[in-house]
Amino acid sequence: MLDIISRIEPLTEGAEFLGWKFSADGKWDEGQLAYFADSSNTLSVEPVINWFESKITSNIAFQAMFKSEKNEEFFVGVRMTHLPQEQKLQVIRNLLQSANKEDAVKAVVKKIRDCLQDQKIAAYAPDYLEVGVIAIWNRVKGAVVWRTSEALLPPSKLSERAQTPDTGYAAV
Repeated sequence: MLDIISRIEPLTEGAEFLGWKFSADGKWDEGQLAYFADSSNTLSVEPVINWFESKITSNIAFQAMFKSEKNEEFFVGVRMTHLPQEQKLQVIRNLLQSANKEDAVKAVVKKIRDCLQDQKIAAYAPDYLEVGVIAIWNRVKGAVVWRTSEALLPPSKLSERAQTPDTGYAAV
């Protein structure tokens, strides 16, 4: 069986690696960004470490952010709830220090796997696929558009799966 990342690689060819976004408790709109500057290939580590150290939660997640050749943003995300705080801190530090804006999606996923010491991440097809709004995912709410036992949900049916967003956010 092909690695799922190898299967989607043709769809992500030419995508630009923008950097990382980190979140606590699913509050992506309050998360910490670490994006590459136009002319730089290094990321600032300390602001993210300071942000992480100010959080009193085990629900930490990160996203590798990309932009396609069509100017569409997408991400590969991982929750680290299962790791102790010190290991999360080391993963964050390693991700930031190993980041290279020239990396393709496959190379970024390899770095994620290496930093987490888990080569199974994104190795197989997921149980489901979900769509949502970047940066306010938890507030607008995602919608599951596919499960292994179902066909892909057509866009015309998306409103049937949409959850009620938090107060102040529009529904799909």
